[in-house]
Amino acid sequence: MKKRSRLSPLFDYLLYLGLRAGVMLIQLCPIEVAQAVARGLGNLLFLVDKRHRLRAIDNLTQAFGRDWTPHHIETVARRCCQHMVMLAVEILSLAKLINRNNWFEYVNLVEVHKGLRLILDRRSVIMLTGHFGNWEVMGYTIGALGVRSYAVARPLDNSYIENWMLRQRQETGQTIITKFGATDVMLEVIKSQSPLCIVGDQHAGARGLWVNFFGRPASTYKSVALLAMDQNCPIIVGGAWRLGNHFKFQCEIIDVIEPEEYKDDKEAVRHITERYTTALEVLIRKAPDQYLWMHRRWRDPPPPKQKKQPATPQVSAPTAT
Repeated sequence: MKKRSRLSPLFDYLLYLGLRAGVMLIQLCPIEVAQAVARGLGNLLFLVDKRHRLRAIDNLTQAFGRDWTPHHIETVARRCCQHMVMLAVEILSLAKLINRNNWFEYVNLVEVHKGLRLILDRRSVIMLTGHFGNWEVMGYTIGALGVRSYAVARPLDNSYIENWMLRQRQETGQTIITKFGATDVMLEVIKSQSPLCIVGDQHAGARGLWVNFFGRPASTYKSVALLAMDQNCPIIVGGAWRLGNHFKFQCEIIDVIEPEEYKDDKEAVRHITERYTTALEVLIRKAPDQYLWMHRRWRDPPPPKQKKQPATPQVSAPTAT
């Protein structure tokens, strides 16, 4: 583990104070003004952050290069940078703007009936989304409907910001589970018949399943499929994305995967993983400029396929003719 300097706690606290001051300024402005400033900062980020700019352009080219011109790809990459700064501003404003009495003014629900019925009936479900749109809006909306949900997240390195963000994120009834050592807690959540929210588009490393994502093999976590099958709970794949440049979002469920459909399938884990990955791709295509194209989703090439060894021929006695 990397050693932290003795000055790190002081630096962390000063960073926390700076963030709190910035949030106060954001909240003093109308959200539309804050979003406009965020778009300007996103343009600046696109210009100065060469490494992430080139990665976003490369990923978009790999995904859409056959259908989009280079100019359009660069435009979407720029909008992606705008989106990431707008996302930060929106997350810091959610607790102030959205509550149980007004959530419907900001969130349109589309094709959510089946998944919402499962949640309101208190059936155990896994809610799966990606680094797309404003994934925090989903948790806030579920909380505003009076349902306590649990979300798996990686804790921030800065403990001051982490503790403050936890309070912000949990104001509407969503509980955050730390990503490290979360298996037992996740099982308890499933058994308590509460929604378990997971962002499921990270690189899974050597232990992941390699399935196609935008036409390219990507290492994908199989734990989602294993958990769903073990606990017999549906996987609800959906997301929320911003409509235009306004503080208004569309929340849509793309697929509801019932593990019972795969009970006789010997390749159930792979097929469920492929299905939810395809559903995430369908979701992202609805607003490609609101996906985190600069993250390293395709880090390594898939391992070479092992050649099957030919079966040893069985020698049988010659038949009489």
